[in-house]
Amino acid sequence: MTVVCEVDQEARLRAVRRYEVLDAPLEPALRRIADLAAVSCHAAVAEITWGEPDPGAGLVELARRPLVSPDGYEIGHLWVADPETRVLSADEEDVLTRLAALVVDHLELRLLARRSEEVVDQLQQGLLSNREIGKALGLLMAQYQLDDDAAFDKLRDHSRDLNVKLRLLAAEIVAHHNRGTRPLV
Repeated sequence: MTVVCEVDQEARLRAVRRYEVLDAPLEPALRRIADLAAVSCHAAVAEITWGEPDPGAGLVELARRPLVSPDGYEIGHLWVADPETRVLSADEEDVLTRLAALVVDHLELRLLARRSEEVVDQLQQGLLSNREIGKALGLLMAQYQLDDDAAFDKLRDHSRDLNVKLRLLAAEIVAHHNRGTRPLV
C-alpha cells in the first residue's frame, strides 16, 4: 500500500473521519487487536491512536506501524511500548505489521456494513414507494377502467402537471381513497 504524502492534512482528516473513530472510545474489537499486539510483541502496552503515539511517562515506544487507508492516507498508528528499551524481533515486527493491516481491514468492513445498511434502508423505502404506486395504479385502473399502462401514463402525466414526485402523488391518491374523499386524479 502506498502512503499518500502527508501534505494534504485536511484530506487525511477526512479519511480518518470517514471511519468515525475520532472522539470515540476504542471499540472492543480494536482493543483486542491492540492487546494481541502487546502480547505478541512482549510489550507492556499497545495502543491504536488516530494521531501521534504518546506512550506516556515511564514507557518507551518500541515500534509503531502506520494504519494506511485503502486510498493511501495514514489514518493512525498501532504501537507498542514497554518500560524497557529493546529491539523487536523480526517475527514481532511482522506480527505488528499484520495486526496494523487487520485494524484497517476491520475499519473497512465496519464502513462497508454501515454503507450496506444505508443501501438496505434505501431499498426498503423504494419498495414502500413501489407498493404505494401499485396501490394508486390499482385504484386508477378500477375507477377509470384503464389497463395498467394507461393508468401509469395517467399517474405520470398528472405527476408532471402538478410538478410532484410520482411516489408522493401515489401516496396522496391512496390516502384520499382511504379517507373516502374525492380522488385526486
